[in-house]
Formats: sequence, structure tokens, C-alpha cells
Amino acid sequence: MRQPPSITGFRPARPSRIFIRLMRLVNRFYAMPRARVSCEVRETSTLRRLPPGVLITPNHSDFADAMVVTELMRRTGRFATFMATRENFDVNQGLNGLVMQWMGGFSVNRGGENAKCQQFAKDILKRRRYDLLVFPEGEVYLLNDLVMPFKPGVAMLALDVASENRREGHSARPIVIVPVAIKYRYLGDVTPALDRMAADLEAAYFGERRTGPLYDRIYAIGVELLGRKEEEWGLRADPAWTVYDRVHRIQKFLLESLERRYLGRVRDEFPFDRARRLMLHLLEAVDALRVQPDLSEAERAARTADLRRDLERAEAAARSVSFADDYVLNRPTPERMAETLTKLEREIRGRYVELPKVRRSAIVTVGEPIDVRGYLAAYDARGTRKETVLRLTRDLQTGIQTMIDAANAAGDPRVRA
Repeated sequence: MRQPPSITGFRPARPSRIFIRLMRLVNRFYAMPRARVSCEVRETSTLRRLPPGVLITPNHSDFADAMVVTELMRRTGRFATFMATRENFDVNQGLNGLVMQWMGGFSVNRGGENAKCQQFAKDILKRRRYDLLVFPEGEVYLLNDLVMPFKPGVAMLALDVASENRREGHSARPIVIVPVAIKYRYLGDVTPALDRMAADLEAAYFGERRTGPLYDRIYAIGVELLGRKEEEWGLRADPAWTVYDRVHRIQKFLLESLERRYLGRVRDEFPFDRARRLMLHLLEAVDALRVQPDLSEAERAARTADLRRDLERAEAAARSVSFADDYVLNRPTPERMAETLTKLEREIRGRYVELPKVRRSAIVTVGEPIDVRGYLAAYDARGTRKETVLRLTRDLQTGIQTMIDAANAAGDPRVRA
């Protein structure tokens, strides 16, 4: 039987320094001005003084992050390989994949099998010719002021390489992680653009534009969206629940029902990782149906429709993670309202939506390097390996969140305590 086309096959990086230099100029003089994003980099000396082969770990709150880290690498004179989601390599009939490979990108299956990806990343750190750049959050959540849980794989990768180096007689060779915080701030007045976004969504949902404080209008749109989703999926909300209780209820319902149906059991993992696992399973099932010979066209179409419906539910569960509890209520800055409105519009329109294109500055703070050899004794000791991975993961996440909080407090009077 003919095999279905692979959507998980590993794609290695094939970096070309000439191509990377060219694309950096394109990024600086075309892509960033077109996106209306400028870059303010702090502490570039930290990266300039380090030899190649470090692990660079930025937060990942915005779709402009790729442009920003490309500019960071240009300014510090570094070359890095990076992980990118496997499905992105197939966009534009595979042209995107070729460009990413020449830029230093290699594929990772979020929620799937990654042995080749992990070995490739290890080899990068061991050979020390290029840096390795990884976003430990693994996804863009559009939560610029809040670092979402880091995946433990980054810490485990660094500790594994350090442990292998010691066993191979290279214990003096450091394995260094450099945390990087990216914080965006609007430089122009974004309020008119937010008002237009809210008005368009109000017209779609309520049939009229509403008046009043922007936060109240955003909240009303969110409540209406929740009510319609609950009705669509046959859920009834308890009157005592908050909006975020209802979001979590929808997320729980979608994940658990799909996991029981397709994976046989409910998993105890971060909700986004569970959703990604389901999405990968469903995409593979859709591909397998295309070449299954014992189905009529009508049966194939019906089963494909069922799988795609459930795929949409898994994707909705993944997106729900980005609606963090009280994110806007606690501090209704223009940036937070813009992020929330963009996510609401994405849910309502059912398509990718960009943030308002008002001039923004990306404040990039390079943190103090972490030599993971300081964690190695506990990592190699019996019974403390998992705890050590989680401690390093937590230290990385906390360090980047602290840098973002400091950037807020120092440079933006709207958000000072």
C-alpha cells in the first residue's frame, strides 16, 4: 500500500553564512520597517564576548520575534541554528522550508517523535561552530508581559550535553545558556486602531458599535464569544463562574473528550502540549485516509470531515491557553488590550490576524549566562535528575520574567507599581 506523505519527517539545518547575511539585510531594511518594529538591544557585550556554541533562549510572545532575534544576531555578530515547527517547512510548496534550512532552521515535531531533532541539537552544542537558538515556550501566546511555562526539553538538552561531555573527558568544556527577554512597547497611539477593531467585532456580534471604556467593550465581546462556544458544544455555565472559569471548562471539555476518543486516556500535561499531540495525531489520520484503499469516496469524505472537525476543536483548545486569567484586568495597557482584541478577532474570524501596525519598539535584554555545569552534580545523582531539570527550567523562566518586569518598571510610567 502506498504510504501517506510524511508531515513529521525531520528537516536538518543547512546554514549558509552568505545567505544568512543577505537575509539579515532584508530583515533590517525591509521586513522590520514594513512591520513597523524597531529594536533596542541591551547588554550586547554579553553575547559578543562568548565563544560560539551557546544556547540562546528568548521568550516568544509575538510573531515579530523572529525578526527581532535575527536583528539581535546581526548586531552581536553571531550565527545560530534554530528549531522551527515541522509544518512550517511545507508552506509555499516547501519553499519556506528551504529558506529556513539555509537560515539555520531545523524541524521539531511539537507533541510528536523528535529523536533526530534532539540529536541534531546536541551536535550543534558539541561542535560549537554555531549557537543554538530555542524558544522554550514553544508557541506564540500573544502575552507580552507574561512568560508562559517553559518546556523542560531545553534544560534537559543542555544538561544531557554537559553530562556527555564529562563522560567523554571534556568536563572543562562549558555548556552555557543565555536567557533573552523581549518586551514590546507601542511608540505611537494605538487607541484609534483598537477602537476600530472593537467596533468591527461589535458589528459582527451585536449588530452595532457600542460606546464606553475600551476594556468594558473587550470584556463584553469575550463574554459573548464564550456563550456562543458553550452553546455550540452543548455546555452550560454555572452563574457563579468567572469568565476564566468558563474558558478553563471549555478547554477541559475539548481536551478530555478528544483524548478519550483518539488517545485512549486523559493526559496530565500542560494543556497546549496535550492539544498539540492531538493535532499531530489528527493530521496524520487525515493523511492516512487519503491512501486507504478500502473506502468509498463517500466514506472517505465523511471520515475526513469528522477528523477535521475534531482538529478544529483541538486547535481551539490550544488557542485557549493564551487567554490568561485577569491579564487585561490587572493592567489594561494598550499592549495587553491589543493582544486580547487580536486573539478575540482570530477566534471570531477563524483566521490569522495581525496586531495593529502601529510603531513598536522591541526592548531586548540579554541576561547573565548560565553555565549548566553548576547543575550537573544534582543531574547525575541518582533520584534527582527530574528535579534538577525542573529547577533549571524554572530558573530560566523566572529570570526572563524578571527582566521583562524590570523593562516595564524602568521604561513605562503606565505600568509602574
